[in-house]
Amino acid sequence: MSLPQQLISSLFDLTLTPFYTLSPLWALSLFSLLAGFLMLVIFRFTSNQPRIKETKNGIKAHVLELWLFRDDLRIMLSAQGRILRLNGRYLMLAIKPMLVLIVPMALILLSLEGWFGYRPLHPGEAAIVSMQVTDGETGLLESASIEANNGLTVETPSLKIPGAREVNWRIRADGLGIHNVSMDLLGRRLEKQVIVSQGLVRVSSSRLRSEFWQGLLHPSEPSIPPQSGIERIDIHYPARFIKVFHWNIHWLLYFFVVSTACAFGLKRMLRVEL
Repeated sequence: MSLPQQLISSLFDLTLTPFYTLSPLWALSLFSLLAGFLMLVIFRFTSNQPRIKETKNGIKAHVLELWLFRDDLRIMLSAQGRILRLNGRYLMLAIKPMLVLIVPMALILLSLEGWFGYRPLHPGEAAIVSMQVTDGETGLLESASIEANNGLTVETPSLKIPGAREVNWRIRADGLGIHNVSMDLLGRRLEKQVIVSQGLVRVSSSRLRSEFWQGLLHPSEPSIPPQSGIERIDIHYPARFIKVFHWNIHWLLYFFVVSTACAFGLKRMLRVEL
């Protein structure tokens, strides 16, 4: 895992742990507001604010010109052309701060996905465990077996899908805690973490062969050794939705709405031209 992602993940773990017993809505709202503030500050210091203000004022002036001279076709066409040109200039001025925003926002969203993209299993719930082997290793599927420690029960025999290079089992959560399932393929043994909890905790839905993607997407577990012949192991956790009044909303939609509203709400106070 890269150092920036490790620091961000540790910060999120430290900040979100106190929200364990609360509704996920409160924790997500806090980070959405902070993200909106962060986006506004980054935009402020990476953009040409005087030039943006000048461009926006020019657009407003030509829009007013359209209204005042709405009976003069020549003036209206000329004003529309200038508005299009100024809109193009505004987009060019916004490209630099938006490119700068991509990196921190991507790291934040990847960290939040582990907390809000899925929820842990509850006691009594079942989930599918999938293991996919690499190209040329489909023979390993015949010998694949699984074991679960206390707190989990393997409910079904293996279901092999050679065309997808995959084998599946169904497990049931019996007790709260951080548990493990162990897969064995001809003596090649790997473990995958399974979280059973009633509160807000981070879950790692996959363990991947790629060290880069594992560190970026699921930093709480190590990557799969390349020599194992296994491409990935997945726990199919239930999707988490954020309950707002009577609606269940995907966390990304809620995050972008709240963070954007926060940015626009604070722009006058912080004197930022958007």
